[in-house]
Formats: sequence, C-alpha cells, structure tokens
Amino acid sequence: MEYKIDQEEILTTRAKVKKGSYALVPPLGPVTNRIPEMVSCSVYILAAKELGADFVQYLVYAEPGCGTNQVFAGEEGIEVFVFVLEGNVKLSCGKNTYEAQAHDYLSAPPGVGVEFINHSEKTVKLLLQTRRYIFLDGVEAPPVLFGKGDQVKPEKCDGKDNNVIRELIPDKLSYDIQMSIITFYPGASHTFLECHFQEHGLYCLEGSASYMLSDTWTLIKKDDFLWVGAFIPHGCYCAGNKPFSYLYSKVVNRTPAL
Repeated sequence: MEYKIDQEEILTTRAKVKKGSYALVPPLGPVTNRIPEMVSCSVYILAAKELGADFVQYLVYAEPGCGTNQVFAGEEGIEVFVFVLEGNVKLSCGKNTYEAQAHDYLSAPPGVGVEFINHSEKTVKLLLQTRRYIFLDGVEAPPVLFGKGDQVKPEKCDGKDNNVIRELIPDKLSYDIQMSIITFYPGASHTFLECHFQEHGLYCLEGSASYMLSDTWTLIKKDDFLWVGAFIPHGCYCAGNKPFSYLYSKVVNRTPAL
C-alpha cells in the first residue's frame, strides 16, 4: 500500500522526533523496507534501537496471497506480539494455527517466532512488535497466547468510567510485557501526567487526542504511532466527539537492570 502525495504542495510533516526521548510517527513518513522473512509485503519500521527504543515495531501490509516465506522473529530469546489492524489472516506459531481478524492478537514465546499468510481477497494490515525477552529465574517463559481484543472485558482505568482498558496479556510473572487497548471517551483524560522508567509504544486505533510529549502538546490521530522513552512526561485528553483508542505496550514484572 502506498500513500498518495500531492506533488504541488510544499513538503511538510507532522512527525516529531527527539531521539532517545520520544517520537510521533504519522502514516506519511516511514518508507518501505525489504524484510527477508516477508519479501512480498510492504513493511514500515516505526521504532527501533536507532530511535532509542528497546523493541522494534513493524507495520505490515500483506496483499492477497502474501505473507511470510519463513519464520519471523524465531531467534533465541526474541519474543513477538502480532496485532491484526485490518483484514483476515492465518497466523501460525510453532504447531499452533489461528484464523484471525481485526483486533485479534498473538503473543509468541521467545525463540518460537510467527508466520502469517493472507488467504482473503483484501489487504491485511498488521502490527508486530519484537523485543528480547527478559528471563526470570525459577519462572518458565509463557506459552503461545491467542486472543480477541474486542472480546476482552473492559475495566475502569484510573478509576474513571470514561476511560477503560482491555488487558490483552495475563497478569502473570512469566510475561514481561503488558499489551493493552486503552480507550478515552470524549472529555476523558489521564488523571496525571505520567513520568516513569518504562518505555511505551502506542498505535492509535481510532479517534484523536491532544497528547503531552515531554513539554509539548501534540495532536494525535488515527494510525499515528508514538514512542515514549523512559521518564518522559506524557498523558492525553481525548479530542473531538469520538473515542480515542490505542494499542499500548510497556515492560512489566521485571526489576530494572543495573
């Protein structure tokens, strides 16, 4: 998939990047990358160590009949999380295979990797996040996890009725990552501006928000990606008359390294 560009306009961008601190990556900005495990797909890299992140975030478009040609992210110690943004796709992890649709997700244990193929007649849009799993003495790595985000029960977030969270990953020590869908309804906001040691990856699923990044308020829209580095103040207000919803990640259940 390619975004259309009006060549008569002066070149501008909504991107805001402060390496090592934060980044707003809008849909128009990233360029396609040739990834050996999925050469037939259009792949955009939204975050990587070159930015300052401890994970890699991929946005992938797979046309009908396209997908992986070998296991992706199967290296020792690497875990991968897949979230279906649009379309229907077959996901595989080890001996497990799933027919997935929008907002379904798969979490692969370290060293197993994933495969996918688009058997439908429409383009499939995926988010993939890879990172190095943090092993914990006496605790086994988690099993393969497949779920449906829209069927996860929403819970109050920050004690507010107009701010809800759907936890996609079980709250168990074996998991070192939290993946959630957070929704702010019109008029909702964070209770306070957060400032903590975990990084965040945030992909906007719908709506818009005024989002604080460090000391600057920035408008966030559907399909924008945010990377928030350690100890960067951040928080948002839902903007407009539609809910603002995003997929969110952070490291959990682990002692900070020295």
